[in-house]
Amino acid sequence: MVECSIATEVLNLGLTEQRALAREKTFKRGATILLREAVDTEKLSPTTETASTESTIPVTSPEIPKKYVTDQKETITELVNNYKFQFPAGPPPPIPPS
Repeated sequence: MVECSIATEVLNLGLTEQRALAREKTFKRGATILLREAVDTEKLSPTTETASTESTIPVTSPEIPKKYVTDQKETITELVNNYKFQFPAGPPPPIPPS
């Protein structure tokens, strides 16, 4: 497995899986494959979520399950100290001219 030295463990797993898929599919020249790390809210226990809003849990804490996302429209969650952020994984939609 080829790893990116600055990527997290979750993203390196995603890179491996997405490279395998890219070999099987045909993409347009210049296509971009999005990989974004996020909190895996399906595996996040209620006690961890409560604790994250009341105290500081290190971002690399094993208590916070992580996943990678490839869908730019998926809403992802990040926990930073005692704040919970939710936003689209990909770029924001363009602002129409006024």
